[in-house]
Amino acid sequence: MPKKMTDKQKAEKMYWKIKRKWAKETELTNGWFIQHLDGNTLNNNINNLKKIHPKEVFTRMSNGEDLIVDWVCGLTNKEIEFVRLNTDVFAGGY
Repeated sequence: MPKKMTDKQKAEKMYWKIKRKWAKETELTNGWFIQHLDGNTLNNNINNLKKIHPKEVFTRMSNGEDLIVDWVCGLTNKEIEFVRLNTDVFAGGY
């Protein structure tokens, strides 16, 4: 009978699953996310878009900022919640 995973093991598995998804989703931007400067995700004018490094995104989120960035790309609601609860871990992982 296989051993039951600990909470820490489950969290690590979720972390790496999310990082793999991001690696795939951000191939065209070399791992960077895209920020919508005016907060409007429908405004894809080049002057409204900025490449932003994931470390900056999650550091700023850890400090309470709510950026409009495409980091949720390809994630499930459960994964999005996991990221929101662990922004400091994701900031440290870059």
